[in-house]
Amino acid sequence: MAIAAFEGELKEEGRRKKEEGRRKKEEGRRKREERRRKKEEGRKKKEEGRKKKEERRGKKEEGRKKRGKNKMIRFAFFLFFYEFPIANGLAITNYQFLIPH
Repeated sequence: MAIAAFEGELKEEGRRKKEEGRRKKEEGRRKREERRRKKEEGRKKKEEGRKKKEERRGKKEEGRKKRGKNKMIRFAFFLFFYEFPIANGLAITNYQFLIPH
């Protein structure tokens, strides 16, 4: 009788240990999954930040190009109207403006 009770206790203890092992495994799996998910979120945030940075850099580059183009156009107009002031629509009062200099 005592032996049967002892065997029953052993079986119960074995079940309990198995259940505890399963629970620990599941907990570990859940923790790993959580860490992996957090890392993935971090990567996504970094990638989004990188894309935004690239976008801003592109806009800055466009702005620089436009400014450079505007400078060239303004300079061309300046040279043209400096060389030929009559094209500027100015009233010419002095003969020297007609001579390119």
